[in-house]
Amino acid sequence: MLQMVKDEWYSLAAIKERLQQLQLTPLTADDLKLQFVAVEMRVPAGRMADWQERRDLLNLAFQMLCRETAAKRKGIYPFSDVANSAMMYLLIIMKPEPEYADRTDRFVGELKRNIASYLKLECVTGIGEEVNGLKRLKNGYASCMLSWSQNTVYKDGTGERSQVMELMQAFTPEVERKLVQAIENLDMSTFRQQLDTISVAKEIRRCLRSPFWPCGCC
Repeated sequence: MLQMVKDEWYSLAAIKERLQQLQLTPLTADDLKLQFVAVEMRVPAGRMADWQERRDLLNLAFQMLCRETAAKRKGIYPFSDVANSAMMYLLIIMKPEPEYADRTDRFVGELKRNIASYLKLECVTGIGEEVNGLKRLKNGYASCMLSWSQNTVYKDGTGERSQVMELMQAFTPEVERKLVQAIENLDMSTFRQQLDTISVAKEIRRCLRSPFWPCGCC
């Protein structure tokens, strides 16, 4: 799962074959809709002191709790990154049925309650935008990380969801390709131009939704 969202892959057929080998067949569906969630455990300063061994055990307990909470529901796949053991990621399959409408929010709420109850800790979460198909997998993951980065323990981030959606709409595969190309070529001018393009696209969408449009700014 971590390789799919972070590494470069060129063959969709090979990815689907590997998923089937790993008994993750639901992720190969042609009409797949999915959403990512990032969850970070926050340990108050001084609670663990310098006891690295105790911190490792706490991280393990956090990961196990996330997996156990996810195991109660179908279509939720937790995974982690050894580079940050205080963070867990969850891929959630979405469906058009009414009971799936707020499925992610209900799951995140339950997970937060479990972490507070069993570990006596707060956590920071980021809920990504719903995306269609494996081809948009990285975009879904990126949106959940953007959401997570904007949140704190004291803010649930619901007010930031519209900002994440705006960025994801502006950050198209073509824009991503041009940004990567500019970085590889050390072309800072083109890189800045692409970032400006994203900012302008976000501003235009915001203006179009405004009751005062046309406002003259775009």
